[in-house]
Formats: sequence, structure tokens, C-alpha cells
Amino acid sequence: MQNGQFNQYNQFNQNGQFDQYNQYNQYNNGFDFSRRQTPRYDNSRVWFAVAVPIIALFIEAFSATSFKLGVIVWVTAVAALYLACIADRRYLKKAGAGDMRLGGSLILPHLYIYKRGKNTGMGAAPFVILVILTIYAAVNNGFVQVRMMDDDDKLAYVQDSSVAAISGLEDIGGSAALESIKDRLEAYADGNEIKWSESESSGRITVVAECKKFRLVFAVSLDGFALSDLKVTECTVDGKSYTGEDMTAELKNIFGGESSSSAESGQESAAGSSSSENDNVKTA
Repeated sequence: MQNGQFNQYNQFNQNGQFDQYNQYNQYNNGFDFSRRQTPRYDNSRVWFAVAVPIIALFIEAFSATSFKLGVIVWVTAVAALYLACIADRRYLKKAGAGDMRLGGSLILPHLYIYKRGKNTGMGAAPFVILVILTIYAAVNNGFVQVRMMDDDDKLAYVQDSSVAAISGLEDIGGSAALESIKDRLEAYADGNEIKWSESESSGRITVVAECKKFRLVFAVSLDGFALSDLKVTECTVDGKSYTGEDMTAELKNIFGGESSSSAESGQESAAGSSSSENDNVKTA
């Protein structure tokens, strides 16, 4: 009798009971769905590997302030991705899935995640998410973002930086320290229009802010990963140039004086007082 044919002479099991179900399973194993169930595995290591790119971006944003620290963050991220895949492979062997052909794919974590999902029933979701997050991290990390900055972005970096970020003015306190450089200079200019310009040379960005009353030159270091070390290199007020300690004292006078919001409040209060006095005179 050939496989798949009904054996009418062997329809009974050893106990003499009719055993048609077992008889068909004996010759038609393709219909035995109980043998095709996929074991469940712990996927936490896989999902950690998938999240590595976005975790690295988060750490970079809050702690990497120089080229060296940026390199450390991303080298650690790549190492974590490989270690997560290696740890997952060892786990699968202990879980009895050592026969899966995944070892060679450890050369590239993305390939490992793809094969792992295919062989364990996770599907392609982890692989697709990892590819998307990898591309996102590749475009948005500090190394790429600095190279994508145009002149307007570099100019805005200086204008929007807080007064406290200027080297040598860290001891300025109060609300003035939290104001942007642009707002403080506009308040100090007394209505004069400020002209801004930007240039770059040898890893250094120079920004000039000048009007009829003053001329300030800012310098920012650019190390290929981040902008840092904001300082004022030239200071001229009412035609007089300041250097050394005199320049620091004059800068504190410019940036550490009455904040623009306080000045506006003061002007409004003065206007209100003047109006009240006029009303009293008229009444008298």
C-alpha cells in the first residue's frame, strides 16, 4: 500500500478500537497541524536592539557636547547593538533553538534581526522598525546636523543663545542671564537697527553685531560635531574699544543691566505715573 492511501485492513489499534484519525496522521503528516506550532521566546533583547538608535540620539542630545563625546556615544551604541544580538543568540541556544541558522548573520545586526524574526514567528516588524530608526539616527546625529547648518542657522545659534552662555559672563544672574543675546542687544541699542553678519574660517564661526552705538564680535568653536565656547572677541561702544578686564566690565554692563522686560515695565510705570500727575494738576 502506498502512502496516503486508506488502509482498510488496519483500521483498529492495538486495543481493538477504531483508529481512523491516527491512521490518517500516520500517512498524511502534512495535515498534523499540532506539529507546526512555533515556540514562544523572550524577545526583550531584540526590542532593545531595535531601540538602540533612538536611545543614542537621546543621550547625545543631553550629554554629548564635543566631538570626542559624540564619538563615544555612537561607538557605544554600535557595540550595544551587536552585544544585544549576541546575547539573544546565546539565549536561543539555551532555549533549545540552537539549530536555527543565525550565527553568520551576526556580522550585520540588521540581518540578524531579520532572520531572527523570520525563524521565530516575530515577523518583519522589528527589522522594519530598526531600519527606520537607523536612517533617522543617521540623518539627525550631531555629526550630520553640523554639516547641514547654513549661514542662517549659525547666525541664529549666536542670537538665540542665552547671555549666561557667553564665556566670562557666567556670574551674571537674574532674568538677564536667561534672555537671548539678540534681545539684550536690541534693548541696549536704544532703537538703533542692529546689523548681523556671519563668516567661518578654520573651524571657527565669527558673528558680528553692530549699530551706531556699538560693535560686538562673537566667536564660536566648531569641532565637526557641536558648536561650543561662545565668547566675545571685540567690543566697541560709542567709538571706544575695550580689551581685557575693561571689556569684561563693559560686557557685564551691556548684558547684565536691566532686562528688556524690566525696562518695558519701568517705562509703562513711568508713563502711568506721569499720567496720574497730569490728572492731579488738572483737578487742582
